Amino acid sequence: MLTRILLSCLLILILGLPALAQSARGTITGLVRDPSGAVVPGVDITITEKATGVVTRTVSTEAGAYRASYVPPGNYHITAALAGFKTAVADNIQVLVGQTVTVDFNLEIGQLSDQVTVMAQTPLLEASNPEIGINTTEKEVHTWPIIVSDGTRQLQTFMFNSLPGTEGGTFAGSINGARPTVTRS
Repeated sequence: MLTRILLSCLLILILGLPALAQSARGTITGLVRDPSGAVVPGVDITITEKATGVVTRTVSTEAGAYRASYVPPGNYHITAALAGFKTAVADNIQVLVGQTVTVDFNLEIGQLSDQVTVMAQTPLLEASNPEIGINTTEKEVHTWPIIVSDGTRQLQTFMFNSLPGTEGGTFAGSINGARPTVTRS
């Protein structure tokens, strides 16, 4: 019986680890077009985190779109390659916690061995979603104070007192102008 309980606890811990690994991540997305402006499917996208060398690969869809979810915050080097086109490169792409960064590519006709490097800053305006937010470091997220009252954490108080676009307190609140909600005890 004790062995069964220990095995169950171990299984729960092991299955919970992937959920922890997905916190504090960002997303890189974009669209690939040819010189005429038409979308290009089947483009190999290679996303390399510069500090660690970790590589994420994806391929553009029939609509020319690509997406790499759950990438750790960091500085990235991204390439887009397809036979018949020069390899397009975007360098120094900064991804922050919870951020979706859009990096579009315009491929030029040529050989894969030829490269077109785009050195551009990531725009401050996040056009891929309508959310209003702030950028924080992973350390800040893990050290934010959560007021403890009556032995329980009052996440609502913290959220409504510190995040942009929120109004309310412990028992009632509204986020980004949405209909107010009421928490019942």
